[in-house]
Amino acid sequence: MNCIVIDRIVAPLSLDPAEGQKIVQRLYELGLHPGVEFKIIRRISFGTVTIIEYGHTRLALNEQEMACLHGRS
Repeated sequence: MNCIVIDRIVAPLSLDPAEGQKIVQRLYELGLHPGVEFKIIRRISFGTVTIIEYGHTRLALNEQEMACLHGRS
C-alpha cells in the first residue's frame, strides 16, 4: 500500500472555481487536511475511483477529489 502525507489541498485549475471550492470544503469536512497520512488501498471502476484509508476511515474518492490532494510519500 502506498502511504502519502497531505501537504496541501487545492482544486485543480481545470475545475470551475466554485465547484472546486465545494470539493475542497468537502474533503476538509471528511477529515482530510495537511499533515494527514493516508494509504491508497486500491483503484476501482476502471481506475476512476480510488479507495483511501486514514485512521479507521475508508473513503472512495473520484478523480476530481483525488486531484485536489497534493502530498509526498
